[in-house]
Amino acid sequence: QILNSSRDFSLAICDTSGRLIAQADHLPVHVGALPWATLAVEERFKDVKPGDVILLNDPYYGGSHLPDLTAFVPVFDGERRLLWT
Repeated sequence: QILNSSRDFSLAICDTSGRLIAQADHLPVHVGALPWATLAVEERFKDVKPGDVILLNDPYYGGSHLPDLTAFVPVFDGERRLLWT
């Protein structure tokens, strides 16, 4: 219920350099940490393949707090990773 009525979720697209490309109009507080979280994922996971999903909830690496999860889904052009959604 909280996800639907209060829209307690956020959506965004970042490039592989951590730059925010687009965001939905939900909770900007979640999106504010996404560039740093994206860089942490880029640094930690070097062998990402199509179909992978990476979950992050560590506040030190850009998560907002432990109960929240950030799901990173890579977008590829052939073999080249272009974006994180």
